[in-house]
Amino acid sequence: MAKLSNLPPMKSLISAEAVVRNKSVAKAAEELNITPSAISQQLRVLEGAMKIPLFSRVKGKVSVKPEYINYFKEISRSLDTIKSAGEGLRLSDKFSTLTVSIVPSFASLCLINSLPDFLKKYPTIRLNIISSLNMVDFGTNNIDVSIRYTATTTDTSLVFEKIRDDYLLPCATKSLVQDIGGENIERIIQNSYLLEDISTPLWNVKPNWSSWYPESWFNKNKVLGFTDYNHVINAGKKDIGAFIARTGLMIDPKLDDTLVPLADNYLKSGASFYIVYSSHIPLKPHTRTFKNWILNQFSN
Repeated sequence: MAKLSNLPPMKSLISAEAVVRNKSVAKAAEELNITPSAISQQLRVLEGAMKIPLFSRVKGKVSVKPEYINYFKEISRSLDTIKSAGEGLRLSDKFSTLTVSIVPSFASLCLINSLPDFLKKYPTIRLNIISSLNMVDFGTNNIDVSIRYTATTTDTSLVFEKIRDDYLLPCATKSLVQDIGGENIERIIQNSYLLEDISTPLWNVKPNWSSWYPESWFNKNKVLGFTDYNHVINAGKKDIGAFIARTGLMIDPKLDDTLVPLADNYLKSGASFYIVYSSHIPLKPHTRTFKNWILNQFSN
């Protein structure tokens, strides 16, 4: 545990985080109900304490230097956790209902396995899980927060906080490899069904089989497509065919002794998993608690 004497002054850290998040000294001052000059003073205190010039100052405009943006993202997350802890104490004797829209694969392959931890820590939060591949309209849907797999994070009406990236690697079960007759990759590809995730949000953003192998290896009559990655996994583990494993969904052939990797190199997907919520609607305490738990539990 870090010694408190080694930490920068909390007041200066809070001021700096507000400046970075709001991208403005004036807006940070308004949020914290202090003067812009007091904010500027706290920025200098923080830089002095850390002995790092965190901010650039050009023609009176203050902005964080690009190399320190991730540091302040971590500070924001930590301050959120502190706030959630306090809110949790105040609401410990009250039940709250939280409705989460979540992509089905993340729900079944990641969330459900970790739910006992959440339910034990936060017994007064009642969860409603809605499986959906679609982006949520928080203005009309009765959804508190969502978990999405997407490559597009430019919608300014939404906040996207990355949970984890997704790395892909083709594989097959050991038993399927043995049935086909050995670990010759070309032979396996030519003689096995290839199981594909064809859900619309993923189609144009993830590597496909041709990212690893020449087209001449494929028997196009032996391709099976599914709109739910859970079905891909279930079919693959029943030896119906080879499939592309996804580390973002906790499936890594190099760590699972029942699977055989069919390539050496992982390829990063064009999309990542994000927790998403409205930028215009303040987070309720239990929503913030769930958000922070998800990020702490699954971020890579």
